[in-house]
Amino acid sequence: MHAAIKQLQLWHIAATPINYAVSYGYLNKHSKALNTAIEKQLAVVKKLDNFFLEQIYSQYFLVKSAFRGELIDDLDEVLIDLQANSKQSFSCTKPLVTQLDENMARLNSTDKDEIFIAIKKICQTTQKFKLEQEKLLSNYWYQNSLLRYCTQN
Repeated sequence: MHAAIKQLQLWHIAATPINYAVSYGYLNKHSKALNTAIEKQLAVVKKLDNFFLEQIYSQYFLVKSAFRGELIDDLDEVLIDLQANSKQSFSCTKPLVTQLDENMARLNSTDKDEIFIAIKKICQTTQKFKLEQEKLLSNYWYQNSLLRYCTQN
């Protein structure tokens, strides 16, 4: 904190929040381009002014804030999709469990037709369940890759 204020004093610039942010970013090497722009200005003009620092702030700091806002929005969408997928997974699992419960008694029957019906219904339900889970899994992989992309950038 003190170093950023001392840097502003060396530049003969008032310690405003914007100027402080630029000074802090400069000292901590926030961005190579930021430091290059400041050093170039100092080499050409020999001093900095509030107007220049506001431009630098807009160019190097506000852009990052906008990106973070977009990132948060994207993550929010991913979480909403994840919640929807969880609900959908539950709604797919419930009929499977219900069919298994209903057909367990039929499997214990001595009537071959009852057993055949039970097996057929269980097979149909498990096939439908597998298809729904595959859809959810492909959606999960898409969201996971989107999330990795967002956190890397």
